[in-house]
Amino acid sequence: MYQRSNTYAHNTARLDQLMTAAPMNQEIHAQILRKHIKSRRAIEDAQEAAHYKKLDQYDR
Repeated sequence: MYQRSNTYAHNTARLDQLMTAAPMNQEIHAQILRKHIKSRRAIEDAQEAAHYKKLDQYDR
C-alpha cells in the first residue's frame, strides 16, 4: 500500500496556530520580500557568471 512521505513535517503548522497568528506587519513583509529578491538575484548572477565562464573556456 502507498504511504505518503512526511518529509515536510518540519514546515507545517496546525490550523489553530495559523488562525490565531497575528497578521504580518507591512514593513516586515516588505523586508522579507526584499531579502528574497536579493538572494534570488545573487543566485541568478552566479549562474550567469558560471555560464559565461564556461563559454570563455570554449573560446580559447
